[in-house]
Amino acid sequence: MTGTLVALKPLSAVVFSVLLLGMRFGLVEILGAALILTAVTILSRK
Repeated sequence: MTGTLVALKPLSAVVFSVLLLGMRFGLVEILGAALILTAVTILSRK
C-alpha cells in the first residue's frame, strides 16, 4: 500500500498545482497522469 501512495506523488503534485497555483492542465499532463496510473495499476497486480 505504501508503494502505491509513493507512486501517486507526482500525480497529486500536478493536481495540487492546478488547484492551488492555477497552472494549466493540458494534453501532455493528461497523458502523463494516464501513464502513471497505468504503471501503478500494473505494478500493484504483481
